Amino acid sequence: RIVFPDKGAAARYINSGYENSCIFEKKRNPQTGRIEGMELKAGDIPLGAKCIIVDDVCSAEGTFLWAGKILKEMGASAVYLLVTHCEPRIFKGNLLDDDSPITNVFTTNSMMDTKHPKINYINLTTESYV
Repeated sequence: RIVFPDKGAAARYINSGYENSCIFEKKRNPQTGRIEGMELKAGDIPLGAKCIIVDDVCSAEGTFLWAGKILKEMGASAVYLLVTHCEPRIFKGNLLDDDSPITNVFTTNSMMDTKHPKINYINLTTESYV
């Protein structure tokens, strides 16, 4: 199942032919900007579904941890993250931990190419998978 972590991602990619996609909505603290909750606003997650969260960039990772946790609670068997760009600060959070709800991250090497067992890169200079 294709999952958009917020309305912004859905607006960017919804017309790319993704049928039966799911869309989350974030609740943020207006003072801090921190995510305080997320809710699945469109679509459903069948029990045992493999979900792919699609977005343009992974920076602070909070959105993806929230979405991954909710998807797992709803019965997803695996949650993958597909982002065009991934910032190095992904290594400072919990997204890549063993107990993270995210199974693997797929991204380009546009911003980094540090090796990690959970990260799969598409090499932009050779157009091959690393």
